[in-house]
Amino acid sequence: MNKILDINSLKLLREETGLGITECKNSLLKAKNNLPLARQILSEQAITLARKKLYRKTYIQNYFNFSYFQNSIHILFHIKCETDFVIRNEKLLILLKTLAIHIIYLEKLKFISFEDIPLSKIDKVKKNEIFLIQKFNQLTVEKYILKQISIFGENIKITKLFIFNSKN
Repeated sequence: MNKILDINSLKLLREETGLGITECKNSLLKAKNNLPLARQILSEQAITLARKKLYRKTYIQNYFNFSYFQNSIHILFHIKCETDFVIRNEKLLILLKTLAIHIIYLEKLKFISFEDIPLSKIDKVKKNEIFLIQKFNQLTVEKYILKQISIFGENIKITKLFIFNSKN
């Protein structure tokens, strides 16, 4: 393994990810100072850690409402988190706003995940009707949320999602 570390790459990786020096240094060394590969390594590690957090209990809950197109479309999320620190965090609000804007352009959305589909309808459901498997920023929505879980350090669940269109 190459033990010489590019300090500029380390600084850039820390600024981009917000992670500690040790994590960034180890990923750069593993990637032999290849910055895109180091980013990919960190991303894979973050998703692995976030998947472990999915089974932790979420006690704090709140509703978040977003309105668009002169209040003609409303997106309402029911969110559960482990602590009130995350539920009141500005970054969670940004995450939900980003997802809400994405939802506006998804047609025929009916379920959050496969677990929400009744067994009697499972054969009739199309992929474009399930929120978590939709593409978002070159990831699925599920992987995007997992990435955010790794940033927050605790479990975040979208338990309910309502879309209201007041023009119909």
